[in-house]
Amino acid sequence: MKYYVMTLFPEMIEQAMNTSIMGRAMADGLISLQVMNIRDYTLNKHGKVDDYPYGGGAGMVMEAEPIYRCYEQICSEAGKRPRVIYLTPQGDVFSQKIAKDFSKEDVLVFLCGHYEGVDERVLEEIVTDYVSIGDYVLTGGELGAMVMIDAISRFVPGVLSNEESSQFESLQDNLLEYPHYTRPEVWHEKAVPEVLLKVVEAKKLLETVRAITVQEAADRVGISRSSFYKYKDDIFPFHEETRGKTITFIIQMDDEPGLLSMVLQTIARFHGNILTIHQSIPINGVATLTLSVDILPGEGDAEAMVEDIEQRDGIHYLKILGRE
Repeated sequence: MKYYVMTLFPEMIEQAMNTSIMGRAMADGLISLQVMNIRDYTLNKHGKVDDYPYGGGAGMVMEAEPIYRCYEQICSEAGKRPRVIYLTPQGDVFSQKIAKDFSKEDVLVFLCGHYEGVDERVLEEIVTDYVSIGDYVLTGGELGAMVMIDAISRFVPGVLSNEESSQFESLQDNLLEYPHYTRPEVWHEKAVPEVLLKVVEAKKLLETVRAITVQEAADRVGISRSSFYKYKDDIFPFHEETRGKTITFIIQMDDEPGLLSMVLQTIARFHGNILTIHQSIPINGVATLTLSVDILPGEGDAEAMVEDIEQRDGIHYLKILGRE
């Protein structure tokens, strides 16, 4: 998938889209993003791209010619006249269904308006789709374009670490996503629903052959067979859920010689590959460490790694910030 974004503020797009899942997808060559600065296509020596509206009124209107020249350059590079999406509150409201439809294209162009709007004549000339991300007004179309690129890209094969995950997330098939829980089992006197813990326990009985049939495992943990089948594909122990994924976590620890080295050795021992690491300046003898670690498929055990680090002397706090 190739995206082009026509904008007056290219740095706004570039800085936001080169991180997290989108950044990784671009690095892997699954999607590409080219941000086109409309000012580069004006004939005005001062880089002017707007003018007063005909008939008077407040604000300025983006001129047609710089936008059209920018569009012509895109067509020349793409070898065709691709779909052009104009972000406007008057457009069709963006949805998962629309995202899936756009994901079937190999090239998409986003036109981000600014000021009071865009000369209607160029919109009539090049725009194929008018889309809104909601019934409100933003300063420009850049935020809307980024929202849409993120949602569309999730349908591109390989962008998500698990191709099936996009099929089961929020709003897919018009269903809201089920609630999620993580460790600890009790937080602020609120416990993870017991049935979920029992499904995990039943799966462990089956995996270790301590129970031969689903009925036997369900009976031993005290749930029905129907409950087991309802949740078995959605509930995983922490270590299963993190194998082959990137986890980011934060550690607060004593500023002592050798403690950081111990943490890094522990990660290596549990087959974790450190992607990024940042340590803040210690305050009152306590340092804060933020790490992103890739858990190697079939080898890494994140649950054991986290527990090992937590139990070490000098470690005050460890929290999982995210998983991808």
